[in-house]
Amino acid sequence: MTPAQIVAKSNTEHSHQVAFFVWCSQQKVDERLKMTFAIPNGGLRDKVTASRMKAEGVRKGVPDVMIPIPIGNYHGLFIEFKVEKGKLSAEQVVWQSYLQSQGYAHFVAYGYLSAMDATLQYLLKYPVPERK
Repeated sequence: MTPAQIVAKSNTEHSHQVAFFVWCSQQKVDERLKMTFAIPNGGLRDKVTASRMKAEGVRKGVPDVMIPIPIGNYHGLFIEFKVEKGKLSAEQVVWQSYLQSQGYAHFVAYGYLSAMDATLQYLLKYPVPERK
């Protein structure tokens, strides 16, 4: 299934993130993209699972995706997926600021296409555009 087909089914934040991972797995531009991973902070969970995850170190506001590829002055790229009119929470703003202060690039993606574009710009050593 192509990324566009995945998004066409539901057009949710989840589907855009899935489409992005399909795209990453198919990339030949940089094989290291296959090491991209999701950080399971969001989503609805029952109280027992949420409690276990919190005890394991899950933290509010941490971005959805990490691309552990150092480029230029950056140690890696974090991506936060949002629906079209979504905004960062207060915790997400704190994480964004902290990660940038520690030498990581951070991008808020409004869809898989913007995530793909930011990733390619990052890999090509262009500055990742700030989007608020």
